[in-house]
Amino acid sequence: MFYLCDTSGKIIADLRSLVAPHNENPSMPELTIDQALQKGIEAHEAGQVQEANRLYTAILKAQPKHPDANHNMGILACSIGNFKQAENLIMTAISVNSNIANFWLSLINVYVKSNNHLALIHTIPFLIESGQKNADGDQLYEVVMSLISEIPEINPNNLPKSTEPSQSQIIELINLLKSATYEKAKISIEQLLMTFPISYNLHYLHGIALNSSGLYVEAILAYSKSLAFRKTPDTYYNKGNTEKRLGKIEQAIVSYKEALRLDPKHYDSLLNLANCRLIKGEADKAIASLLIAIDLFPNREDAYLNLAGMYTKLLMVPEAVTTLKKILYLNPENETAKHRLSSINGDHLETASKDYVEKHFDQFAEDFENKLVNKLSYSTPKKTLAVLQKTIPNFTNLEILDLGCGTGLMGSVLHPHACTIDGVDLSSKMLEKAFEKGIYKNLYNSDIINFIKDNALNYDLITIIDVLVYMGDLTKLFKAIRKKCQNNLYLALTTENLNEGDYKLMPSGRFCHSHNYISKLVIQNQFSIIHKECSVIRTEGKKDVEGNIYILRS
Repeated sequence: MFYLCDTSGKIIADLRSLVAPHNENPSMPELTIDQALQKGIEAHEAGQVQEANRLYTAILKAQPKHPDANHNMGILACSIGNFKQAENLIMTAISVNSNIANFWLSLINVYVKSNNHLALIHTIPFLIESGQKNADGDQLYEVVMSLISEIPEINPNNLPKSTEPSQSQIIELINLLKSATYEKAKISIEQLLMTFPISYNLHYLHGIALNSSGLYVEAILAYSKSLAFRKTPDTYYNKGNTEKRLGKIEQAIVSYKEALRLDPKHYDSLLNLANCRLIKGEADKAIASLLIAIDLFPNREDAYLNLAGMYTKLLMVPEAVTTLKKILYLNPENETAKHRLSSINGDHLETASKDYVEKHFDQFAEDFENKLVNKLSYSTPKKTLAVLQKTIPNFTNLEILDLGCGTGLMGSVLHPHACTIDGVDLSSKMLEKAFEKGIYKNLYNSDIINFIKDNALNYDLITIIDVLVYMGDLTKLFKAIRKKCQNNLYLALTTENLNEGDYKLMPSGRFCHSHNYISKLVIQNQFSIIHKECSVIRTEGKKDVEGNIYILRS
């Protein structure tokens, strides 16, 4: 894990006498620093410690701040237990070049071997930073996590008495996080950490702020620092969530298990542990985790919903139906359970209920883009933009309305070509994410048909991307747009394919529409199809979901 370094090449005129003082052969060639360093490394690797030490010392007499010689001498000092000397030597190397990850790794190794856990905790961020600068962030992740796992909880008796900020300061930070002002919270926390560097509360809140800002590796580090001072189930749970988001499923499972070790009734850890186990292909263990959650909390509907979803993915349809019926027994008005049961039974629905859509997207807003783009290979916004650019002349400086804007995936690709963009969505949580992008002039929390009825549509382009899959019957939508829109309005929309009939609710819980149905609505409402393109809308269960991108004109 720790490597010797060789990056130099300057000539030292008198190095021959320093390296080989007993050699009286005047024909011996002069050595460059590079050559002497290489000989030192070879001796070091061969276990010839005295020879390596003599060569490194010779280099340092000629060039006291030579980074590689200082670093390698530090490794030698650490190997014989001279930890303070090792720290000083490696710090000298770092002072010359702080971007070498191996220097930080070696310094951390000194702290590990000397059980200097506080120094270790405060040094790891520099290792991460150096790895990111050298494009080694992913490679170093495993090293960092291994180091963190070895840090024992620090004895409170060994800490200063005043380690935490005041309760009012903590409450103020929590309020900043609740109001989604993450950058301001992050800055405030980092300022307080200068005064309270070993506050488990501050490191925990720092993790939340970093995670919410998309700085996931840094968030895991912050949670780990908090755990070094106090181990709590919530900290392990949040650490596991961030690891899961990074795709570090094994590490996430370990974190959830630790949370449950501290609190066997930690409900959210049980649910997320089940999801991770399903991702790993451990279906039996996943179901077992959910059944434990249901046994502990028999009236929690979301545990049943997770179980029903798991049964559906595993094609255990009778078990899924039974579980959904249990939910409706507990709560006959649970719209999510109703919708899922209808999709399994193949019931004819005109549209998904507003309550279902709102709750569905509020629930997934935090991880929506990661799941859609990274896990389902969702690229429809970019594909739609490409179609718009080749279809609409002078595609620039447009007034755009993004219906069902979600977190702003479509708005993001349209923004460089827009004068202004307004967004509409039923989910307030999704709109919060869209607001953070800073690309929309106005954002409206509304059902899209009601919004159309209540507002003038003075736009050049309306986009309805990946929205119609939650609406079956599109008659009211087309009529509303036709009634309020101006002439020469462009309309971009996407559908998932249906071969027969008009529309149908699928087992996925999404609606598919036929091309004949869209064509019929276009004619009835005096639009024209100026472009239609077949496209893979997303993937599900590793299978492509086929659909269409339409460009209409009024």
